[in-house]
Amino acid sequence: MKIKQTVIALLAAAVCAQAGFEMPRHVYREKQLDEAIAEAKEKGKALAFVLTDETSS
Repeated sequence: MKIKQTVIALLAAAVCAQAGFEMPRHVYREKQLDEAIAEAKEKGKALAFVLTDETSS
């Protein structure tokens, strides 16, 4: 019974953690940053800049 309650609690926490956050379907590369800034301003949206190494796993 405790395992079932734990699983339900974890699933509920995962749903709550995702609430209010939507991943965009399109991302911009560093070379397109000016374009991304312009689009964000035009749409009144926030802009997040995430630096990653795409060659690593």
